[in-house]
Amino acid sequence: YPGMKGRQPNLIDVRDCLNDFRTLRGPFDFLFPDATLNSSNEKWRWLKDNLMNFFLGEGAETFEQHARGLKVQFSSFLADDYIKNLVSAEEVIDFDEILSNNELTVVNIELPEIGPINSPALGLFFTVNMSNAILRRPGNENTRTFHIWRIDEFPIVVTPSMEQAFTLFRKFKVAMEVALQTLDQMEKTPFLKYLKGVILNSTANQIVFGRANFGEMSLYSKMSGTREDVVDMEGISETSLFAENPTLSMTKRKTKSIANVVEESDVRFKDFQEVIFIRTKRGSLMPTIHG
Repeated sequence: YPGMKGRQPNLIDVRDCLNDFRTLRGPFDFLFPDATLNSSNEKWRWLKDNLMNFFLGEGAETFEQHARGLKVQFSSFLADDYIKNLVSAEEVIDFDEILSNNELTVVNIELPEIGPINSPALGLFFTVNMSNAILRRPGNENTRTFHIWRIDEFPIVVTPSMEQAFTLFRKFKVAMEVALQTLDQMEKTPFLKYLKGVILNSTANQIVFGRANFGEMSLYSKMSGTREDVVDMEGISETSLFAENPTLSMTKRKTKSIANVVEESDVRFKDFQEVIFIRTKRGSLMPTIHG
């Protein structure tokens, strides 16, 4: 596209190609002017074969039927003028520049103008681009600048690529901070259920607000660990007043018991703005505290 039209392609171009596979003939002829491969474009053999098999050759009609659902999704997404103008603008967000310059970028997807279906789609579009930019950051852990990526309502914009956010991004000097209403939101699909385990295991610090459900009460109580408590036990030993030598004696003793650092009721019955803080320090797990 830069060679043909002097610009990068955008989602409008992708939509047009999906709606009419013949649109690909122009880029195809530009890349393979004589329909043969030479040393300069040998690396594109896989692309040439796929284009001929699925888009421009005998398989085009069959593949067009398979792509019908994707066409509808693209058309619906780009039918909104707000989104259409955003993803086809000449001045684009440079994700590499954002990370390199430590820029602050705010993406608001909860806009009434784009509706409840396109809002998550816009969030997913940003998420995929940001993830790719992070994974191609130049330099190393010593030369890259520190960046924080905060995501509110995290389950709305989750993609399979987000697993890397919790397993690889620290190598690229990017910290993740995500917020969600309840862990039950991570039970909708097998992938989300899997990612829930990754998140709980990989996040160094977790802030848990009150009014947790029963599953979260038990989970965070167990995650807090246990402590050894010493309980003072008192007892009274007495005999009848009518005995020949009536007696009354008091006994005291200390008994050790094991208790959870955070009980289940502590997780649920927190006052407003009170939290349980599961934390680490220099990579080591620290005692759970109330905050």
